[in-house]
Amino acid sequence: MKSFPNSQVDVLIPTFRPDPNHLREALDGLLAQSFRNWEALIHDDASDTDIESIVEPYLKDPRITFEKSKENLGIGGNWNACFKKTSLPIVAYLFQDDVWDSNYLETAVRILNENQSVGIVSMNHKYKLEEGVEVPEDYTVLQEIKKQRFNPGFHEGKTYLSKWIEYGLWPNLIGEPDFVVMKREDMNKAGLFKETMPQLLDAEYWVRMLLNTDMYYCNQNYGSFRVHSTSASAQNHKRGTALFDRFKTLDDLITKMPRGSQRKTALKAQIKQFEMMAEKYRTKRNRGDTIKYNGIGCIKGFCMRHPIVTLRAAVKTLSKSAK
Repeated sequence: MKSFPNSQVDVLIPTFRPDPNHLREALDGLLAQSFRNWEALIHDDASDTDIESIVEPYLKDPRITFEKSKENLGIGGNWNACFKKTSLPIVAYLFQDDVWDSNYLETAVRILNENQSVGIVSMNHKYKLEEGVEVPEDYTVLQEIKKQRFNPGFHEGKTYLSKWIEYGLWPNLIGEPDFVVMKREDMNKAGLFKETMPQLLDAEYWVRMLLNTDMYYCNQNYGSFRVHSTSASAQNHKRGTALFDRFKTLDDLITKMPRGSQRKTALKAQIKQFEMMAEKYRTKRNRGDTIKYNGIGCIKGFCMRHPIVTLRAAVKTLSKSAK
């Protein structure tokens, strides 16, 4: 292993009602890392389960500490609590269901040392789909799109963001937070995760990071992201809590853009996103799915600014419903 004596990594492990075996696998994978200069904080979000007995054997390693919140903070709140309670220059989230390969941290740290302008390293990984997962084909599509659009190596942040905007910020090729390693100084510029956003708070955060720093993508597999029916992502998909997230992210981005070609491109992507969202809404309503209306305020503002687009999408949706 190449030595990086000045590199220190905070491993942030937010937990909530973890499956004991999954959490042990995640922690065993951390202990197996070839890069050793890390400290880990396990921060539990007021679980009503006996998580202390699960993590107690791992606390014998002085690099690992454990804290439990007195009240439930939510997904984003727990991610932010982990960040605010730590201070080392490199940050790597590790989720309770997922496992890193042994060279995960070593690879990311090497890239950050060799590319000074890079503040975000995206690490490719496998998806471990368990029984009962809805729309498993979504993950196959994601991997195929990643092969087509996401070239390995260095990406200038704002250039990548411009291209991503053209696709309406879909899909999130950069990945889930526990397969992204970041420099704290760039995270400080971006701010905290948006706690009011139920699902796509990671993609929204990548937008803010790319405005301030460059990115590097490693296309080999460096671990596995577990997808199961009780995971936060699966539950949010089932409840329809993320219906407005991507639209809201685009809306926030557009309001900060100066007039020009990039703003026009973003607005065009938002209009397409609006039409897609109307179709998703129709599908969910027809299936009888629950739909949460978090973030609907930005939709009302959009409809007032673009009445013709709104009317066109409404007519298209109603005509499909009538068939």
